[in-house]
Amino acid sequence: MAAVFQGVVFKVEIKNLALSDSKGRDLEKEVVVRVTSLESKQVWVWSKVKFVNRKFLMEDLYQQHQGGEGLSMAALPRDKDPFWDPLEPLLLGSAHLWLQSLAFRIPLEEQLEEDILIDPSELLGRRLDFQLVLEQCCGLRWIQACRDRGGGVQIGLFESSQPLYTPAVWHNVNPLLDHRFHFACLHSAQRLLHHLQSSALVLELWGLQEGCTALTSSMEGVKMTTNGIFIIDQSVTADTATGGRGRSLRPSSDAEFARALKVFYHNMTSVRGQVQRLRRHRPSEESDQLGLRLFVDEQSRLLRDFSEQLEQCVSTLKQDVAAIVRRKREHSGVWS
Repeated sequence: MAAVFQGVVFKVEIKNLALSDSKGRDLEKEVVVRVTSLESKQVWVWSKVKFVNRKFLMEDLYQQHQGGEGLSMAALPRDKDPFWDPLEPLLLGSAHLWLQSLAFRIPLEEQLEEDILIDPSELLGRRLDFQLVLEQCCGLRWIQACRDRGGGVQIGLFESSQPLYTPAVWHNVNPLLDHRFHFACLHSAQRLLHHLQSSALVLELWGLQEGCTALTSSMEGVKMTTNGIFIIDQSVTADTATGGRGRSLRPSSDAEFARALKVFYHNMTSVRGQVQRLRRHRPSEESDQLGLRLFVDEQSRLLRDFSEQLEQCVSTLKQDVAAIVRRKREHSGVWS
């Protein structure tokens, strides 16, 4: 629902309608009013309480206007102007980057990794390094609607209350961020491993307007090395020496699943080799009809081998996963 008054558009929205916290729990919903100036394209978001207070100011101005008093909006002091507010960054949306694979040292991108762990408890007491790379934002409608706008990405530093921000980017619908954060835990503790397996890194996209408050990272309480590496989870190290005490970090089915993935990744190494051979396999420029026929036969054989190896890799993974699910159901006594 939207309404227009004095060149300002009011639109009722539900704040946090589809947002959740780092545990995946829905955030509390709140009715807000999105206020947009048709002339300047500036945008504000008012709480319900602020909108009600501003509504009384609007009514007073309207009654004065009806009483014949000549009023100029430009001459009003700011505390009497219902449409004035300092500009602030606006939350445009968020995304969750689940961290579970980091506990198994499985990369969150499509590449092979030889040092995959079967059991996350193997990390206890060891150093863990990982990087978050933010390359580009694509199709920002916020900037497309007004080229004078900008944007930035906020990330939460695990359990720290101080967020980190990328440098602001302006005037580009598809801005290149090209920014990375390097995190390191010098002695991985059980609390960190539990956090990795149960939480997500929440990335928030914030919209900027010229003249609004800058998004700056607060370094208060944040530990960093001289080369810019963020140090995390130094506070809990006592449990690193008690790997056999307490409950297991993961159910056995998850360890089995990690093992199945490791086997799958290793099997895919040969498949990737087949792809590389197919890319390099080309007929000689001097090939005659017989040479081309031999090339086609060889290419067909390579494709058949590639198809068979890929099918075998996927089939093995499916069988392993099905066996894990079956054993887990048998253990829990739940069948569908």
